[in-house]
Amino acid sequence: MIFDLKPIEDLSDTEIRSLVKVHVAEQQHLEFKVTVKHQEPEARLELLLDVASLANGGGGYLIVGIRDDGRGSAQRFEDPGDTVRISQSIRDLCHQHIIERIEGLSVRERIVDGHRLVIVRVPVSDRLPHMVALDGRTHFSSRYEAGKRPMTLAEIREAFTGDTTSRRLVAIEQALEDLAAQGRGQPTMATETLRAAVEAGEARARLKAGNGADLSLVEAIRFREEVQKRPAFYLSATPVVLDTPRSSGSQKASATVTAGSPSASSNFSRTDTSSIECSSVNPSTGGYRERNGPDSPDCSRVPSSSTP
Repeated sequence: MIFDLKPIEDLSDTEIRSLVKVHVAEQQHLEFKVTVKHQEPEARLELLLDVASLANGGGGYLIVGIRDDGRGSAQRFEDPGDTVRISQSIRDLCHQHIIERIEGLSVRERIVDGHRLVIVRVPVSDRLPHMVALDGRTHFSSRYEAGKRPMTLAEIREAFTGDTTSRRLVAIEQALEDLAAQGRGQPTMATETLRAAVEAGEARARLKAGNGADLSLVEAIRFREEVQKRPAFYLSATPVVLDTPRSSGSQKASATVTAGSPSASSNFSRTDTSSIECSSVNPSTGGYRERNGPDSPDCSRVPSSSTP
């Protein structure tokens, strides 16, 4: 997948520049256009088919402002014209004439080395197939290694009846990655500042943590304050590096275990922190933990703390 389908804001000038520098060829997830003549019927249809075919073919990018060599390989940057107007036209046309609407479709203007571009990012979709409806006609198109082409009847039927659960899981996974990406590049917060932000309910506060150990510590402190002197057990697991790429294989996780019983001097008798290796981190989103035994007959149910 070209650029790992990351958000447009995360694409560096170097990555975009390399498309022309090494003459990257159009492919299943990448299309180049010099400009968009949105007032011409044929050009409008072509644009809509480009975007819909990317959605039906697994997502990708449409980059306006790059001329190919006639065989699909990027040759040079070329002024596309009024990028503001082009961007708005693409948004309007896609929203009005592509059914089902492509959730998460993004259109952005960029300037690379003085060259103006419009980049369209088409995410993985779980609402296949996407149909173009224009001038009283409908079109189903998808994208393949050799480019886009009309979908066959069998492909359309498969898109309607295929494994929608898998597609939805992929779309959810991508949405989570996009959300995590929004937290990258922001200043790391000190533990006390992080704790205050989490307690205040600040949006995406946890994504600003420098590492999983800090985040586990903050959650443990909050848990201690919540349960006070009641017997309790707490376990959390969070990635040490919050923005570790999915493709890196196993992830390191920080695990914090807190246990204890009523004490005159402190609420908890032991706190251990260690690092563990795991293939995935999937903390539960709720529930209860209990610690029962002859030494704690009055043990109460307390909510377990978890880290998203």
